[in-house]
Amino acid sequence: MFKRVSLFTLMLCLFFAFGSIIYAEPLEQSDLESSHSTGEEALIEVMDMPAEESLTEVMDMPADKTLTEDTDTPADETLTEDTNTPADETLTEDTNTPADETLTEDTDTPADESLTENTDTPADKTLTEDTDTPADESLTEDTDIPAFICPLTGLETDKATVNSRPVAVVINNHTKARPQSGLSQAAICYEVLSEGNITRIVAVFHDFDTQRIGPVRSIRHYFVDFACDYDAILVYHGGSPRGYAAIKEAGVAALDAMRHSGTFWRDPERLMIPGMFEHSSYTGEALIREAQGQMMFRPVVHEGLNPGFFFYDEPTFPKGASWAPFVNVPFAEQYSSAFVYKDGLYYKSIEGTPQIDEETGERLSVSNILIQNVAVSFIPGDRAGRRDIDVIGEGSGKLLTHGGSVPIKWSKDSRESPTRWYNEDGSDLYLNKGKTWICLVSPDTDVQIKVDRF
Repeated sequence: MFKRVSLFTLMLCLFFAFGSIIYAEPLEQSDLESSHSTGEEALIEVMDMPAEESLTEVMDMPADKTLTEDTDTPADETLTEDTNTPADETLTEDTNTPADETLTEDTDTPADESLTENTDTPADKTLTEDTDTPADESLTEDTDIPAFICPLTGLETDKATVNSRPVAVVINNHTKARPQSGLSQAAICYEVLSEGNITRIVAVFHDFDTQRIGPVRSIRHYFVDFACDYDAILVYHGGSPRGYAAIKEAGVAALDAMRHSGTFWRDPERLMIPGMFEHSSYTGEALIREAQGQMMFRPVVHEGLNPGFFFYDEPTFPKGASWAPFVNVPFAEQYSSAFVYKDGLYYKSIEGTPQIDEETGERLSVSNILIQNVAVSFIPGDRAGRRDIDVIGEGSGKLLTHGGSVPIKWSKDSRESPTRWYNEDGSDLYLNKGKTWICLVSPDTDVQIKVDRF
């Protein structure tokens, strides 16, 4: 019995020793001495007992109660006995908020909104709050992608075309040659007398794709001046002696049907009609560009090309202009071109008949008409009666656009330099966007501008 009591006493001593460590309560010196002596006695008593009895005594007590006998609480609650809260809430006992809200306790907003508390906008919009545009538009808010503008018309074109070299094609304007093909796609057309009382047209193409242009006719020396104004490739079928000399002197890129027959063809239907041989030569955009590559002509215009005029941003009736809905330009007796204004365009007639494009069946129309007064004379000794048209120098003229007519001036310093166009006061001349028709006549030509139909 004594041995059992001693063993029990030893177990109590061990329990209180562990309890002192757990609760971290300091012991008095006397307690330490007492527990020390009691522990030694208990060990002696245990050692005096047989091993089997000592293990039996220990096993008579449930193992899970040995450490918690005087606590009345399960072992897993010992650390939270005085908190009345689960162990995982001990760090937030005085906040009354879950642990994941402790950093935002005074903001009344979730933690992921703490940086935008005063913006009233989601965090991903903070950079665009004052722009009223989505964040991915912030870099382009004030920038517009510039359009590619054709310098000859002021109209939009594409990147591949904007700097490409124009093409100037000489087209017959004889009665038998009409209707012509491709003129509706020309950016600028020059109409001027050659020999006899018949005009020829030099059609300047830039943004075009027509595969039938013609009938193509022969070159004259002043046609070279027109081509040089736009750094254009000159396309023609034969030429006068002075025409060939001008091409060689100017060094222009040229395609002559007499030397590049693969770039031209004869219309078989016209060939069947007597007297139509000279009005049957044609070419097209693809053939011209192919020959341009074969001849290794420079593909783009030279830097700083300027057609010599500018364009209004919006349709504009020129300041100080006179109302001019009808104009008649007599190049020769019984041979004139006329234009009638309607809906922003001037529609063309020739010899009293609407002039159409055979490819579209539509009447030719342009936004602007330039009347250029030039010196016109016959070439001395020329048996064909060819003329000299002097476009080097300066002179006067008229602009008709958007239904209005104003006096203008022009100047050209040399064959290679472009013609410059001005208002009468010397300021830059502005046209309306679109195609332009230029009529070259002598200053004494009776150009008729009326408010009523002729």
